[in-house]
Amino acid sequence: MITATNANTSAAVGAAGSSPCSECVQNCALIAAAVAKGDFARKISCPNRACHLTALVTSMNHMATTLSDYTEQVMDVMNLVVKGRLGVQAKHSRDQGIWTEVASLLNRMTAEHSEQVRDIAIVCTAVAHGDL
Repeated sequence: MITATNANTSAAVGAAGSSPCSECVQNCALIAAAVAKGDFARKISCPNRACHLTALVTSMNHMATTLSDYTEQVMDVMNLVVKGRLGVQAKHSRDQGIWTEVASLLNRMTAEHSEQVRDIAIVCTAVAHGDL
């Protein structure tokens, strides 16, 4: 878990220390900045359990985790395709919203790639056997 102690972050977020929830706001700003830079590993906490922003902190952590999971899955599929594995599919059992479409398109792309490679292999085999 991280907490905001950076003076630059405090200045950017606003009046640091002016309310019991200011650290939660600073932490949310930190995780939003990290996600914008592609760092999905950060998790934040809200030291003040009574703060009304704890739901926001929980949502920000969930967002980072979800983005990390989806990114990792897409990268795994792409790496396997690059290595020559045909028929690789992304799993999208928990996907919602646009992520369902992204996973479906990725799966369609890999399936079509596999089909094209197999068709080329069939033609090459036929030509090799003199079937012109």
